[in-house]
Amino acid sequence: MATMSLVIPCYNNEKMIPLFYAAAAEVVNTIQQTWKNIDVEYWFIDDGSCDRTLDQLQQLQARAKFVHYISFSRNFGQEAAIYAGLQQATGKYVALMAGDPQILPNLLPQMLSAIIEEHYDIVVGTRQAARTEVPNLRAWFIKKINHFTKVKINAPVGDCRLMTRQVLDAVMSLPEYNRFSLGIFNWVGFTTKYLAYQNDEDGDGQPTRGFWQVISHSVNGISGFLSGPLALVFYVGLTSFIAALIVLVVIVMRLLVLNDPANSWLALISIILLLGGIQLLCLGIVSKYIAEIYLETKHWPIYIAKEIK
Repeated sequence: MATMSLVIPCYNNEKMIPLFYAAAAEVVNTIQQTWKNIDVEYWFIDDGSCDRTLDQLQQLQARAKFVHYISFSRNFGQEAAIYAGLQQATGKYVALMAGDPQILPNLLPQMLSAIIEEHYDIVVGTRQAARTEVPNLRAWFIKKINHFTKVKINAPVGDCRLMTRQVLDAVMSLPEYNRFSLGIFNWVGFTTKYLAYQNDEDGDGQPTRGFWQVISHSVNGISGFLSGPLALVFYVGLTSFIAALIVLVVIVMRLLVLNDPANSWLALISIILLLGGIQLLCLGIVSKYIAEIYLETKHWPIYIAKEIK
């Protein structure tokens, strides 16, 4: 008997959890009719929700022994929730899902078929229609990340993927504190199939993670997964130095030939301000890396579980 683990990070998903579980139960029943040797377990991760998400999970767990949950002591972020769920999953096949009943019913049987019958290692759902929780912003960040790394991330990327135990073990062997799962999944490699789906909005039409959470997650991905910005600092500094040197020569020649000190001083002040801004930008990038090195050396846990069942 092979087990398939469903990992579902949750943050303020009180209304979505019953809908998701009902949709999942129908799909699981279809899967077990097709593959009779497949058993299923659920791992819901409550990422410090402020609503009754934990109450909903407790009710589900009381009714079904194959439903499990982890409740964080506070909000640790989506990456921590993903890590915790993958850490607890015991299945031969592991699905990482968003708590959205619109996605799972359409994709999971196809994803499992691609792994079992077509022998893929990872199957990823790719979103074809923008959702209301600023997915275009995340896709834009992904495209920018691809400019700095040889490991390309497919964009747009959905909120669901199914992987084999071998892939999961490879992902969990990377122990960094500042995690960027999209980069990690692509970095470990393995044969991947992409399934397109359309999903205009979440079931209740409300985003569960806000604009600044998407920004923070994307910036952490750029700095935590890539070393390109460090090289970018050098090239920006070199380019700005050469440009400033050329402009300085032009200013001096203009002063000597045209005797126009006023305009020359204004130009010089503009150049100083421009170079100051570039320096601050470069220092900010370096500071971000130093901050992440500091966090890595502290060896803090990625999350703290208040309750596991």
